[in-house]
Amino acid sequence: MPLLYVDGKVFPQSNAIHRYVASELGFYGDTALERLEVDVIIETGFELSPKVAGIFAESDDAKKITLADIGVFNMFFDFLPVVLGEQIDLSKFAGVKGVIDRLAAEPKIKNYIDTRPKTTM
Repeated sequence: MPLLYVDGKVFPQSNAIHRYVASELGFYGDTALERLEVDVIIETGFELSPKVAGIFAESDDAKKITLADIGVFNMFFDFLPVVLGEQIDLSKFAGVKGVIDRLAAEPKIKNYIDTRPKTTM
């Protein structure tokens, strides 16, 4: 269990420690709204990570698409680019890039993306 010692006090809980340290170093957002945006990204990652951990070892030519694949696709194709204001360079993350590319080329998903209403998310 991770522990943080501050002013003679001991604090457990890695997520609380992450947020405290980020706040102290100026990486947690300057306003409540910015901190909310950071928390949304962090919590989404925490919720997805156990469900999608196995896909990163998948070969790019795997044929079966799962809900976990769609969750990763949605996170990197739609959600994070909107929140961050730019597409994420996945060239160093071959497993994730393989899932994104495979799903973007899947005819049913491609058709949906091409014909869906244009919205922010």
